[in-house]
Amino acid sequence: MSVKKLLKRVTAPKLTQEQLAKLTSSEHTDDLHCHLHEFTYGINSEPLALIAMTFAALIHDVDHKGCSNAQLMVEDPEMVERYRGKSAAEQNSVDVGWEMFMEDRFDRLRRCIFLNQNELKYFRQVVVNIVMATDIFDKDLNALRRERWSEAFSESNAFDSDLRATIVLEHVIQASDVSHTMQVGF
Repeated sequence: MSVKKLLKRVTAPKLTQEQLAKLTSSEHTDDLHCHLHEFTYGINSEPLALIAMTFAALIHDVDHKGCSNAQLMVEDPEMVERYRGKSAAEQNSVDVGWEMFMEDRFDRLRRCIFLNQNELKYFRQVVVNIVMATDIFDKDLNALRRERWSEAFSESNAFDSDLRATIVLEHVIQASDVSHTMQVGF
């Protein structure tokens, strides 16, 4: 499935008028919710994942030095060492963005978003996964992502919507992170 088709499926599931009429009738409201949940891999019915995606998109290039991780080894070896040579720019963005988000001035916002510590942990994990997915040059991470995609969409995991949603969100951020390089100016 192409990224374009994937994004359309997640953000604007296409239903025929007949399907929509049938699913929106009062006795089928739960069917519509289930259909949209399955069709969008659970993303449209998981508000915390959508907020995490938005937050990750906001912070994924925070404090970016304007160069690749390979160039960071030359220009900022201390940062690279801090992150043991793995996705230094991405990990730094997560740390800087998270530190800011945890400041006292955002306490009320966090209380509005999270009901408990488990939701905060889930949110952070989704944010980390999504931001780390923007490191498209790390061969090990890419291999792991491909393995996770295969696992998530295998027959045996047909009902693991959390895993599918996370993998899809990772691919959405990858596509959005590099899409500007494919734009044609007129």
